[in-house]
Amino acid sequence: MGRLGGGLDAARARVRGEVRPAVREALSLTAADTLLDDLLSALDPPTRTLLHRAAVHRTPVPASAFTADGDEGGDRGGDSGGDRDGHGAGEMDGEATRERLDALAGSGLLAEDGKGPAGTRLWSVHRWTAGELDRLRPEAALDAHRRAAAYTEGLFSDTGLPEAVRVDAAFESLHHLVSAGAHGEAGALGTRLCRVLHAMGRWTTERALCLRLLEWSEPGTEAEAFAHRQLGLIARDRGDMKKGREHLERALAVSTAADDPLGIAHAEHQLGSIEIEQGDHRVAHARYDRARTTFRALGRDRDAAAALYQLSMLNADGGRPAEARAGFTEAQQVFTRLEDHGSVSSCHRSLAYLAEDAGDLDAAMAHCRSALALCTATGDTAQAEELRNHIGTLYVLTGNYEAAHAEFDAALRSAVARDAPEEVARSHQHLGVCARHMGALDIAEEHTRTALELNRELDRVAAQAQCLKILAELARLRGRPLDGLAYARRALVLLGRTDDTAHRPDTHLTIGDCLRDLGRPVEARRYYTHGLTDARTTRTTEHARTALAALDATGSGPADQRIGAGPLTT
Repeated sequence: MGRLGGGLDAARARVRGEVRPAVREALSLTAADTLLDDLLSALDPPTRTLLHRAAVHRTPVPASAFTADGDEGGDRGGDSGGDRDGHGAGEMDGEATRERLDALAGSGLLAEDGKGPAGTRLWSVHRWTAGELDRLRPEAALDAHRRAAAYTEGLFSDTGLPEAVRVDAAFESLHHLVSAGAHGEAGALGTRLCRVLHAMGRWTTERALCLRLLEWSEPGTEAEAFAHRQLGLIARDRGDMKKGREHLERALAVSTAADDPLGIAHAEHQLGSIEIEQGDHRVAHARYDRARTTFRALGRDRDAAAALYQLSMLNADGGRPAEARAGFTEAQQVFTRLEDHGSVSSCHRSLAYLAEDAGDLDAAMAHCRSALALCTATGDTAQAEELRNHIGTLYVLTGNYEAAHAEFDAALRSAVARDAPEEVARSHQHLGVCARHMGALDIAEEHTRTALELNRELDRVAAQAQCLKILAELARLRGRPLDGLAYARRALVLLGRTDDTAHRPDTHLTIGDCLRDLGRPVEARRYYTHGLTDARTTRTTEHARTALAALDATGSGPADQRIGAGPLTT
């Protein structure tokens, strides 16, 4: 019976390279497994139930995960109801539970497997033994999976725990729910988890979960629409507007067929962001306006304020800063009343952009600092990283490159610590721009190439294009305009694949700069004109006009006379 303890001796021997003892232990365990049914029959019902409930956990857990009383004052009470038929662990008092745990550990069926953060004993059952228990007593395994799902979902719901611990617990709960055949409950939990993952920037993990949600959901339900909405947002945030639109339009079709006004409004709201990225502000305005009307009719104040926020973004992009500022302020008041600190922070950021465009960098910095304080207080690490990058950009604009580098570096370290590759790539890109301004072109190129490789791995096409444009500008500064032209043209091709219109004007200007350096002023003028026509920021407009004026002043323009490097966007 002692050989059923999970093969710990075999594992230790294998790690030490002691092959013969490892084989001997494995053979002993295999032989003992053939007697497992007889051994289980020798256990009293409460002890057998205890073992079944422990066996379904895939990682070491405290006794509170599979007992009613929690053993040794465990960190979380189990299901207090327990089994009340005299055969479950629920009726055992604490002393009886500890005795049974020690007895199972002594027999080798249950193993003490380390200590928790609070010093609580952790327990595990070897996977071989657990799998055999599942096969021999499937009805007991079903009950055990449901209890394990409730325990791990409780961990996920505890917002006082670290985010990574909560996410791991949620995935364990999903495993147990699916094992118990509770796909509806798994879908509901998966929906909650998706929102957490999206806020953390863990889009690859979220995408995989959304695909599973589609497998679990019934066709034509809100669960299906939600999964498509999230997949659409992920594709949008990665620059794939075509795929984003496909998913969001599918979500809209599902909600429309189900006559679900709330689902329709959510899909309209999110499709509005696709329209903005593709430059169709008129359609975007109509979508947001319809969504806001529906949200207000349904009493969804928070969602209505979110739609107002997006309408204000359109006003800002349309050159109506006063209307935009009023909208952001009104939305911020609603978010403040509802204690939605993340959205309050977003309003601060947008107000900061307005102040930045108006040349009031002090006001912009104040808004960013207020937003960062909120994120720090609420533990919103992902938003804090974005804000640090924004603050760093403001420092770049004021010429304080050392302070900018400190902010970008802090954001990078945070993103690495929480394993957020999208944010890691973004911070490397910012550090590259900062290094360029400090004259460290080698370091700038290293950071930018790192960002480019990460974006390729993540299939972030628009972000790849931005990195290529920066590499083009760096090549030009090194006196290699032909290399710069190649980089910039590749960037333009990638942007053409994504329907991204926001970054095309600056890319046109970079191509124009390279052509100007190569002594091809006629072609350069054409690209400068494209950049001026499509310009969406004051900075881009000024760059294009300055470049065209320089061409006019110099005629054909000598090949070695350069116009400034242009705005290195971050």
